[in-house]
Amino acid sequence: MSTFTSNNSHIFLPLAEQANPSSIRPTIRGSRKIGAAASTISRRAGSVAAVSQNTPRIYSRPPEARRLGWRARFVALGISLCCVAPLLTALFITPSPTGIGTHQELGLHPCQFERQFGVPCPTCGMTTSFAYFVRGRLLPSLYVQPMGTLLAFACGVVFLAALYELATGRALHRLLRMTPAGYYLWTAFGLLILAWAWKIGIHVTGHDGWGR
Repeated sequence: MSTFTSNNSHIFLPLAEQANPSSIRPTIRGSRKIGAAASTISRRAGSVAAVSQNTPRIYSRPPEARRLGWRARFVALGISLCCVAPLLTALFITPSPTGIGTHQELGLHPCQFERQFGVPCPTCGMTTSFAYFVRGRLLPSLYVQPMGTLLAFACGVVFLAALYELATGRALHRLLRMTPAGYYLWTAFGLLILAWAWKIGIHVTGHDGWGR
């Protein structure tokens, strides 16, 4: 057994192969292929490491959201009170069977728009709808004013969300940023117009109100 040196690599050869140098060439070529393959693997590993270091932040784990401070929690408390106030008020009034005029129980004047033009205004029937909603009568609430039902439901959802933010400090309202504000506004405006058209239709045809 003897040692053959090539490219700083030691290859041990039997004595029989020393007499035949042509048999050494395949072994040398094999060692060169192994070295080239190792070099390729090393380069690829380096490129993978570089890619992982330059990974955009969108693919990385987002940092933990900061909790709300006492000022933001105070605002959440105010929002929750504003949302629960109309719901509690609706509990103490009786929905008008005519579909409009329930707000007069609160000492307010009759709708001047309806008096002058003979058709209800966009908000006519809202109070009546709220009064039905808080009593669990969803069908009459939807019938007399569909937008009132949606607003009453929204008040309940926002009330619970604001209480959650107040108790935990987690900002649920940040989820609204996922959708542009224009979508919410235009959707609400479109629903208001549709609900008004429905209210005008049942009013002028004499089918306004529930249980008359």
